[in-house]
Amino acid sequence: MTPDTTTTVPLDALYPALRDSWIGGTSALNLAPEEWQPILAADNPNESERRLLALAGQALTVGFRPQPSSDVEARPDLPVLDKPTMPDSCRQLYRTCGKYGRVSGVMDSTDIRALLRLVDARGFSVHPFDWFPGASTDDIPDTYSPWQDWVSGFAPTAGKTVLDDDTWAYTSPGERLVMLRAMRASDPDRARQLIVGHAGNESAEPRFKLVEVLQTNLNPADADYLASLSSDRSGKVKDLAKKLLGRLGIGTGSSNDLTELAGFITVSHEGLFKKKLSVWASSLKTNAQARRRSDLFSQFSLAELAAALGITPDNLIGSWEFSKGSTAAGSTAEKTAEADRLLANMVADTGTETQVDTLALRLAPVQLGAAMKLQSRASRRVRHELMTRVLTHEAQTSYWLFLTDLEPDLAEPRDILGSKAFATLVAKADEPTRSSVFPLAMVATPAAASAAIDALVAAGVRPQDPWLAPLRLNLSLAQAKES
Repeated sequence: MTPDTTTTVPLDALYPALRDSWIGGTSALNLAPEEWQPILAADNPNESERRLLALAGQALTVGFRPQPSSDVEARPDLPVLDKPTMPDSCRQLYRTCGKYGRVSGVMDSTDIRALLRLVDARGFSVHPFDWFPGASTDDIPDTYSPWQDWVSGFAPTAGKTVLDDDTWAYTSPGERLVMLRAMRASDPDRARQLIVGHAGNESAEPRFKLVEVLQTNLNPADADYLASLSSDRSGKVKDLAKKLLGRLGIGTGSSNDLTELAGFITVSHEGLFKKKLSVWASSLKTNAQARRRSDLFSQFSLAELAAALGITPDNLIGSWEFSKGSTAAGSTAEKTAEADRLLANMVADTGTETQVDTLALRLAPVQLGAAMKLQSRASRRVRHELMTRVLTHEAQTSYWLFLTDLEPDLAEPRDILGSKAFATLVAKADEPTRSSVFPLAMVATPAAASAAIDALVAAGVRPQDPWLAPLRLNLSLAQAKES
């Protein structure tokens, strides 16, 4: 039977007195309320004191329990995701991976996104205690859209539904984006009509995400709506619309500024009969010119620049001469190399998929960092080529870090085991400061992860070394899916 601990003495006055007596090293029995005395009675005074301590603690826990404010409401249960949570054995490896990001001991948002892509590719989701998104966390798998909606206060739709004008208000923002992207693949016009009809009623960030859906299966029929966004109240939305129009070959910039940009580029037609086209960035004399050129590159599309130069976009990409020689800060070669990077950004934003692939393959042998700016829009074949280029560098170089920008399952065993990067990794596997295997694990197939583990163990690494956790997670997730 639970003793009655009610008392006529207010707890907020009683407890400080008891506490002060104990801190001072004296008995507090004489301060105890009369109602408590039958419970405190004992042959040993020390036992009575212990009973008082226990009783006071119980009274404090109950009497001083914090109460929520009147406006607090119970939240619905966390939505269950479409993909099951990874097994507990993989969860431990996932948590260990937090110590082995691209730079050992450092885990940033790029590493987390790479881990999420790997887990998602293996058919699982992470446990909410191991990672949980914010409402505005971007560039993560659609699997976690229900959690983001939950954070934003939206309850998941009961059962699957078809998205249309009537059901729009009854679906959460995350659900809409997932369904709209799927719709763009099969019925792009219908998806655009829904976006046109509802995006204007959204705030800036949700509106931006809706317009961003138009990247999927972008086509000339989208041009009128994108052009109308030139007066959108969000600068971010206007910039996105401008980039998408550029991919359709439609420019929106000032003709005077475009002429100025063309003046920073030299076009040469050499040869008497069979003329050879060459295009390169003109030499600059001041840093102010470099800043102006950078600003102008960001304002125009590839198609606009090519037209101003009197050539086609494909000719501009195919005939561009990349910088050579030293690229020390402030040097002429560095300013030319910066033009290469500006062109890469322009093509990534406003070029077609074919143009992105062409420039990425041309850039990769001479400026891999600039080429990697194109990888998000490049074809899988070209991304594999870029990955192979990365692996030709030693593992401790900054190029190794580019792997976390790529998707899982690009690297087969032959890609890894025969690479210079992996050879350097194996050679230094027993050093106290080892290069991270994390980037490699994010692109490896399960077979490649297994082969890499075997090679590193043969080089002297303990099979259960935490350093191998990223590779072991890759393999364990695949094995768990098969079982």
